[in-house]
Amino acid sequence: MKIYLIVLLFLTTTGCAQYSVTTNEIITNASGRKQGVVSPSGKLLIDTVYSSITLFHSGARKTLPPKEEISTEVVEYYLVRNEAWELAIFDSRGTKVFGFADCHQLEIDEHTETIVKVVWTSGTPAESYLYDFDGDLVFERSFENIAYINDSDLIALIAEDGQREEYYLYNPFTEEKLGPLTHFNVYNRDSSPPFGMDKAAFEPYTKLNVITVRETRDNDYIWGMFDLQGEQVYPIAYKYFRVIDPDLRKRFIDRAEKPEGVEFLFYGYFASEVSQMMLFDEHLNRYMLESGLNKIVKLY
Repeated sequence: MKIYLIVLLFLTTTGCAQYSVTTNEIITNASGRKQGVVSPSGKLLIDTVYSSITLFHSGARKTLPPKEEISTEVVEYYLVRNEAWELAIFDSRGTKVFGFADCHQLEIDEHTETIVKVVWTSGTPAESYLYDFDGDLVFERSFENIAYINDSDLIALIAEDGQREEYYLYNPFTEEKLGPLTHFNVYNRDSSPPFGMDKAAFEPYTKLNVITVRETRDNDYIWGMFDLQGEQVYPIAYKYFRVIDPDLRKRFIDRAEKPEGVEFLFYGYFASEVSQMMLFDEHLNRYMLESGLNKIVKLY
């Protein structure tokens, strides 16, 4: 039995390794005008009838926050263009994953198993559509842009950007959609410090793995906080979550009596009670600044 399992494992792993975009070869037919793909053993995986076949790179997707260095890591799929200049996606075994579509661009995300189709014609704004790996449209509507939140399960659906803002955060695993939002801030390892703050001071924020989100209610901004799976950390009930600047730290926090060894990162207020300042530490625990007593106490 053990020998059988070892042989089975060997055949399985070698079979998987046989079909990889890193070991397969993109070939050209005799005329030099059409392309296809063969495996290392010479098996024809994609016939040489297509105008072009290129590799996907993980950095080719739109991501938030934008990364300073674009990843060149290849993804196990091919972008294939036919004579009609339509685009499709094939996997490393030569199986069509997403059928040919008349579009400007296709993007693929392996983690969420979703595909973004971007349609654009001259003189009109681009439209982005979200599909699953079965080729089904996830939302009937289009979006101005679609971006993947780095190191998360969330997809940012940007309905309107600029003066009129409308955003959604969608988790394809739970099918939960948060929004409409008028702003959001991502705090993870790819986040950049706000203007005037150096990288060293901002480092604790990059370890939080949260998103602060903003809704507009009755012409007022209301904020909440969620993790990178879209689960609520704090409800949308706060005036704001603001990064603590050096001046606030010096005037209030450094002078107050407070628990030892705690690093405070945000401050804010309840939208319904703006006279009472609250502080949030590196573990996102909540504290209250008792201004009359000049004391910071933890809230349970």
